[in-house]
Amino acid sequence: MQRSAFLLSVALISAAPVSALHAQMVGTYVGTTEDGSLMTMAVTESAGVFYLGASSVNFTAQCTDPSRTVSGGEGFFLGQPISESTTNFAWGDDNYDFRGALHFASNKVIKGTITSRTAALVPGDPPRKSQFCESAKQPFTLTFQTAPIFFPELPGTTVVHH
Repeated sequence: MQRSAFLLSVALISAAPVSALHAQMVGTYVGTTEDGSLMTMAVTESAGVFYLGASSVNFTAQCTDPSRTVSGGEGFFLGQPISESTTNFAWGDDNYDFRGALHFASNKVIKGTITSRTAALVPGDPPRKSQFCESAKQPFTLTFQTAPIFFPELPGTTVVHH
């Protein structure tokens, strides 16, 4: 009976989600999407909760009518908490729309997928319409690069780190 209980305990521990075992590290993660485009994300922490911070994505998107490709890139701030499993994220403005999902494959590696969309002017003299262009959903891998740097303060300066 004790052996069965021990084996059951080992099985339950082994079945625990791997991503929950990886603690996030505060800092900047840099890498590429499957097509080789640069992508970055910053991870911050406040009161024990980790957040997605400043991020950037470069991409090449396919347009239709007329058929062509456009390249773009944008920096943005997500500011959303990171869950222990998969974290979905989305950000958009008048020009861009980014949607994806990520998880920590280890404490120094983020893996996920992203779809990037933009509106581009159709070439003309002058341009008279715009078109939607999309970079298909693709995987990305980001690797931890740096921890945050805090510069020394002048005497008499009060600084609060969050």
